[in-house]
Amino acid sequence: MILNPITNELFSDSGILIKKLECPYKIAWKDLEVINKVSRNCSVCDHQILDTAFFNDDTLLEVVNKNPATCFKVNINQENLKILPIRYVKQ
Repeated sequence: MILNPITNELFSDSGILIKKLECPYKIAWKDLEVINKVSRNCSVCDHQILDTAFFNDDTLLEVVNKNPATCFKVNINQENLKILPIRYVKQ
């Protein structure tokens, strides 16, 4: 996965947009209702939040295609994530 830190867009390694990351509620991961090791539920908007550290690009694309309201948690230090260098970001 590739994260554009300016636009908060998450892309597959092949450049396909997975999802724009945005949450108006700014709720901390630790404050969400635990469903299991990889997902939590937001009591404010009732959306499921998946921890992207446990998924590959294809799975996340499939999830978004089935349910576009699914939210993602991304940690910039997770092993399966690359951050798009600022010099490559169009502004």
